[in-house]
Amino acid sequence: MGDADYDQAKKPAGCCLMYPLEEKARDYFIPKIPKFLETYHLTLMTLLWCGLIILFGFLGKFNIIWLIGSCIVLALQWFTDILDGGLGRYRNSGFVKWGFYTDHFLDYVFMVSIILGFHFLFENVPGYSLFSMFIAGLTVIGFMINSFLFFGATRRFSIAAKGFGPSETRVTLILINILIIIFGKESVVFLLPYVAVIAVIALFVSFTLIQVNLWKEDMDLKNKPKKKKKLK
Repeated sequence: MGDADYDQAKKPAGCCLMYPLEEKARDYFIPKIPKFLETYHLTLMTLLWCGLIILFGFLGKFNIIWLIGSCIVLALQWFTDILDGGLGRYRNSGFVKWGFYTDHFLDYVFMVSIILGFHFLFENVPGYSLFSMFIAGLTVIGFMINSFLFFGATRRFSIAAKGFGPSETRVTLILINILIIIFGKESVVFLLPYVAVIAVIALFVSFTLIQVNLWKEDMDLKNKPKKKKKLK
């Protein structure tokens, strides 16, 4: 597949805030990826990032500086995640169905790994704070499920809510890790309940708006005049 074909095959602009940056990264890096690396290699690298994010969370409870490793892993997972599909389209060597399923399932596994890593890091904090962290993490997973259900109902795939998607979530997690490295775990512990409440409210609002729109689409379809069959 040539460059012109690659440009035509790319997805139209999404609603994620970082989408323009991701497109520039794809345009620059994809032609430079070594031939021995294929799209499925990049997809499966998420398994490596999952193991490392758990490891650095565990080591972070002994020395907070290990969270630098978590920041690097979050950046690397973003990098491989935005390049795998584009590489397949560029080389015309992708596995569309396998890639869609595996890529998004591994995104879920990566999110669970992040929650587990933070569990190790915050295992000695008050119980309500730890519970709040799990609620916030499960809410992010809820947004992922919401996206797939919306896709199943409409065949329209959206991974962002009001411009906030997976990439923005990674940036937020990196900033949280940096905050912890500089000011200590106590700097974010008191914020966890508020983050959990905001996350739950955001998921509820997203769910409500989607189901109202889907209800309207169904009603419009039901009330649409049906074409009368022509008599022979």
